Amino acid sequence: MAMKDQLTHCNNRHSLAEFAPKFIADALKFSSPLSMLILDLDHFKEINDQHGHTTGDEVLSKIGALLMKLSNQGDCFVARIGGEEFAIMLPHCNAAVALKKAEDIRALIEDLQPVGLVVTASIGIASLSEHHQGDYGLLYTEADQAVYRSKQNGRNRVSHYDEGDNLITNNTVFNTL
Repeated sequence: MAMKDQLTHCNNRHSLAEFAPKFIADALKFSSPLSMLILDLDHFKEINDQHGHTTGDEVLSKIGALLMKLSNQGDCFVARIGGEEFAIMLPHCNAAVALKKAEDIRALIEDLQPVGLVVTASIGIASLSEHHQGDYGLLYTEADQAVYRSKQNGRNRVSHYDEGDNLITNNTVFNTL
């Protein structure tokens, strides 16, 4: 119970802090890719203000259930890290695959319409590389910076932290930092 968020049934921030370094260590040990998503629900405060906190809790619960369903497929680790923010660890996922998965998640959330409301999400991605030197904090910071870029560029979008040029997938240009 101490590792799970009571409302969403996702893992919580504490379990993420425990397991993320293990995912990183495994990725480095086996030379496999790893990406991290940070997902922030857009304008969530307005949902609470206009419809009440009970409705906001129902929205979070439904989105948590959706994310946990994805997690139960065994290819990711989902944690609620605060308020309306979630983190998703994607072992064995390089940047291109993570972009596709993030876009799929973004679209599923938009289509979900929990409690009859259109809810969108801004998602930031960081993919493990040599410059991280196994540092979970740096990977998290880069994913967090990418989610802020998504918000700055209009919300309801996916951005990838990358020191190179814009990444293109599915004929869509995704913003990069």
